[in-house]
Amino acid sequence: MRMDHRLSTIRELSDKILQTEENANCLLELQEYLIADSVPVLKECISVLCSTYCRLIAASCPWLSHRAVGQGARENVSDPVLRVYREWMCANYTVYLEKLLAFLRHADDGVQELSLHSLLDLMQAECHAHPKHIFPNHTLNMMVGHLLAMKRDMGALITYLKGYLHYDDFRLHLMKNVVSLVEARIDHKERKKPIQSMVYSHNVYSMLKMIRMPKGDGDLGCLFVECGGDQRSKKDEEGEEGGERDSSDEDTPKQKRSKKEKPKGVLSVQHHREYFSRAWMVLLRLPLAHGTYKRILTSLHSDVMPHLLDPRLLVDFLTDSYDAGGVVSLLALNGLFVLIHDYHLDYPRFFEKLYGLLQPSVFYVKYMQRFFALLDTFLRSTHLPLYLVASFAKRIARLTLTAPPNGIMVGVVFVSNLIKRHPNCSVLLHRKNAQEIQLDSDPFEMTEADPSKTRALESCLWEFQTLMSHYVPKVSDLVKRLVSPSEKKVEEEELGQYLDIDDNDLVQEECTGLEGMKRVPMAYEEPAVLWWNPISDQTNCV
Repeated sequence: MRMDHRLSTIRELSDKILQTEENANCLLELQEYLIADSVPVLKECISVLCSTYCRLIAASCPWLSHRAVGQGARENVSDPVLRVYREWMCANYTVYLEKLLAFLRHADDGVQELSLHSLLDLMQAECHAHPKHIFPNHTLNMMVGHLLAMKRDMGALITYLKGYLHYDDFRLHLMKNVVSLVEARIDHKERKKPIQSMVYSHNVYSMLKMIRMPKGDGDLGCLFVECGGDQRSKKDEEGEEGGERDSSDEDTPKQKRSKKEKPKGVLSVQHHREYFSRAWMVLLRLPLAHGTYKRILTSLHSDVMPHLLDPRLLVDFLTDSYDAGGVVSLLALNGLFVLIHDYHLDYPRFFEKLYGLLQPSVFYVKYMQRFFALLDTFLRSTHLPLYLVASFAKRIARLTLTAPPNGIMVGVVFVSNLIKRHPNCSVLLHRKNAQEIQLDSDPFEMTEADPSKTRALESCLWEFQTLMSHYVPKVSDLVKRLVSPSEKKVEEEELGQYLDIDDNDLVQEECTGLEGMKRVPMAYEEPAVLWWNPISDQTNCV
């Protein structure tokens, strides 16, 4: 009953405040509930205060939208009593905003979410009520700063901003604030000590990964600030506090621009790409957790590089990642391929490093399909040296001996395609003394890191002969078909259809073949002994 009484009191106080300015002192009593120990009471108070301030800003107190405390109160006000009242209202509004920012780290997730939505609602009320329709960047800057500076993962809360990123001005100001806040943090830490916390960089990544960039100027025009048909001049921008605006930040509506006039500011994709590039570059200067590092590399080539002003700025980051080894090197291949193919990056000893990535673990990582698809692209040229192609073919064939069934199928098809693409390598399949070459007599140097010194052309693919006896029928049948002398097919096999096969598919296919069989065939002769000892030529009876 006590809680219900407090909830009804909160609503009554709000109604009194909205009735007349004489009840303004009720704000103090209402904001006292912001320190309530009860979560339902606290959430009710946050919601009611947000609604109250939004209605005040829209109706009787539009000067609250001036973010500097007292700035709106002093404009065109000669009555000292009214000026004091307005300054007092601005101070209370600022206290409420600071409370909302503090609640972003509240222990209750519901309070965090409600506080974030309240801040966004107040921002929208501010920009609609401001006579110059200025974007409330001061509030956004504080909100972004609090979300990033938390000492724990704020990804779930940051996700709620995604519903506002279709607004072009909101997205642009968000990127500007990320750039300014991260650069300030880096400069401050570099003067004292390196940044130790990787949670900060993960929060920055959580914010940037949601951004979807427009393709052209024609895709822009959806604004958080509804500025009607009025063009904004540079003088209008001077009153914006905390905003990073310059002479190019004019929100000119698309219908008002002449055909020869270049779009500026919010309605310029080039301007968006500039801050998108700066935001990602400052993120990559931060220390990254291994999980965040891998997620960035996974989407860098598709979601980030096409929208950067100059993707070549990522050369150092991608080459360092490629040299790191392991899964990180595999993930860096996508970005490196874009730089090599589209921007003519010259990477010394690239194929030697690529050859070194062929380890037994490559068939067990979840990025195996992506790696072999890229490897096929890199080795597609018919102008590659014969020794290089033979080294790759032989190494992959050797690795298939310890690979899972789906990996064996990918490796065998890959090697077969390499030989069809480079017919001179067919000696690996048709060497006359192939029956004499085994693991202990194979001239191929598996441990040699330089593909030019592996002696692969002196060897043969005896591994395929071993795989013909594989326990999975589909694997053995595939190997027999590809290496059969009667195989006249010159066209390459479609690698993609084998990349999508996993062990579950193979098991399901084998089980499907057994449907309808009452008894599974086993040995056709009943054994008389459990095992046979060839040394003593005696049998141990069951």
